[in-house]
Parts: sequence; structure tokens; C-alpha cells
Amino acid sequence: MPDADYSLFVDWANDGSFLTAGDDISADFLSATVARGFASPLARVSGVGRANFTLNNIGQSYSPPLQASRLPRRPVRFDMVYNAVTVVLFRGFLERIRPAPGVARERRVVLE
Repeated sequence: MPDADYSLFVDWANDGSFLTAGDDISADFLSATVARGFASPLARVSGVGRANFTLNNIGQSYSPPLQASRLPRRPVRFDMVYNAVTVVLFRGFLERIRPAPGVARERRVVLE
């Protein structure tokens, strides 16, 4: 059985395209949590989808004070490719960028 491949894109330039250089951040992707659907079995309206993406931030590429283009409210797309079929798992906007503090800890960042 083939494995699934995951891709994470952030439109840092906010130009409506995920094809700009630097928008594909899949190489730094570590994990994702995606929540969507209904709050309960009897809910009549679906809830707002939310996602958290953990990235490797060793080079501090995702630290807003050091990178002027790393701003919230940028479009995000999270895809899965399985058996040559691409499925969009999440599409939304960055709400918050939380780099891990300090220099002695793991260099990671969470995109919400």
C-alpha cells in the first residue's frame, strides 16, 4: 500500500497564489491537528474548522520578529496525496504564529 504524502502551503505574500517561492513549507512540517465538523450529534450547524501545524524552526524562518513577511491572516492550505489523488484536508487563515521561546529548547513553531 502506498503511503500518503502531506503538503502544507502558506501564502506569505497574500497574493492569492500558493506558487510563490517560500509558500510551500512542507519540508519543515512535523505534525498537524485538524478539527472540523459538528459540535455534537444533534447540532444543526457545523462548527468553525481549526488546525494547528507544528513546524521545525531551527533557522528561525517562522519567527515574526526576525522575518517581516511572517504575519497572521495569511491563507493556509493543507493537502494529502494518496494513490495520485489530492485531497484538501484544511483551508483557512493563520490566526497566530507561536515560536517556542528560548535558545536551549527545541526550535519549533506552531501555526494556528
